Amino acid sequence: MQPYQIENLNKGVSYPDGKIIVEYGSYTSKLIQTLYKNGWRVVISGCVHTLYDDKGSKVTTAYSWPGLLHNAAIIMR
Repeated sequence: MQPYQIENLNKGVSYPDGKIIVEYGSYTSKLIQTLYKNGWRVVISGCVHTLYDDKGSKVTTAYSWPGLLHNAAIIMR
């Protein structure tokens, strides 16, 4: 994705930890880092990215990593 596309996704996120950032050359967010530390996981199958909670229940899906970060931020607000 282009930086302007990430900026557009971030416009829909109202809190700093949910914003998509670049870290070590790839996209992430403070939110997804916290979720991973608490046992949440992402499974990638082909182009589908699926976020699972710490109990293994599906939370959301997207067709790109930035899309998944955005969906997680919207759900968790």
